[in-house]
Amino acid sequence: MKNEKNQETEIIIFSSTHHMIHAEHKLRMNDIPLTLYPAPPEFRELCSTAITFPSSFKEEVGSILENNLIKIKGMYPFDSDMMQKTKTLIQKQLEKISQEDAFLERILLEKVEMCIADPDKIRVFANFSDNVSEVIPYLNSVLPGVTYNNDGPTITFMKGPMLITIYPNRIAAAKVNDEKAAIVMLEWLRDLINDTFKNKDEIEPCFEQKVRLNPIELYKYLPGTNCKQCGQLTCLAFAVQVLSGENNIVNCTDLNKPDFKEKRAMLFDTLSAMGFEIPANT
Repeated sequence: MKNEKNQETEIIIFSSTHHMIHAEHKLRMNDIPLTLYPAPPEFRELCSTAITFPSSFKEEVGSILENNLIKIKGMYPFDSDMMQKTKTLIQKQLEKISQEDAFLERILLEKVEMCIADPDKIRVFANFSDNVSEVIPYLNSVLPGVTYNNDGPTITFMKGPMLITIYPNRIAAAKVNDEKAAIVMLEWLRDLINDTFKNKDEIEPCFEQKVRLNPIELYKYLPGTNCKQCGQLTCLAFAVQVLSGENNIVNCTDLNKPDFKEKRAMLFDTLSAMGFEIPANT
C-alpha cells in the first residue's frame, strides 16, 4: 500500500499484545514513523493491533525488533485489502439485518480505524440510510446519562466501555472491542432508534440541553494529591482522561482512603448516572 506521498508501507503482525506494546515503545524511541491499525481478522486472535510504517525503515525496524527480542508473526507489504476485510465483514452483516419499511432501514459502514484511547480496540463510523433528527429528542428521554445538544441535534452516551455519538445522518463509536462487537452495537442501535420512533407517541420528548461534568467539575471530587498512581502527572489530567474514556475512575487509589469516602460515593453515583461503567463492589 502507498500513502499520500507514494511511499510503500509495511505491516507488522505480532504474536501477542505484550510484544506489540513493547515494539511500539521501542520504535517510537528510535523515531520510526508508525501507525497503529486493527490487525486483519485472520490474525486478531494473536494480537488485535498491528503496526504499519514506511518501507524505507524496514531494515532499521527489523534490527530494533531483533535486538529487543520482540516476537512477531510476520512483516508484510501492507495491502489496502487488509483493512477492507474488517470493513467488508461488518458491512455484510449489516446488510443481512437491514429492516425495510422501518424508520431507519439500514446503517451503512463508512470506515473502521484504530481507537486512539485504546489501541486494542477500534473506532467505527457509519451512515444512516435515513435522517434520524426527529427521534433524537425522544432518545434524550429514554437513554440515561446522555449529553444532548439540541442545535445538532446530537446525543452522546456510554454503552459499556463504548462511547457513542448519534448525529442526524451518522454515528461514531469509540472503544469498540472488535468487528463482532461493532455488528452487535450497530444492530442494537438500529433497533433502539426504530423502537423509539415506533413508540414516540407514548414518550415525552426532551429538548433539555444535558451536559456532562467538565474536567474542572470532576477535579473537585478528586483528592487533589497528584500522587501519579493513575498514570497521570496531575489529578486534573486524570479528570480529562476519565471523561474522554481513556482512563477509569477506579484508578484513583486515593479515593479508597477513609478521608475521601463521601466524595467517592458522590462521584461514583454521578458518573454511573452519566453512563460511565463503575465496576461492582467499588
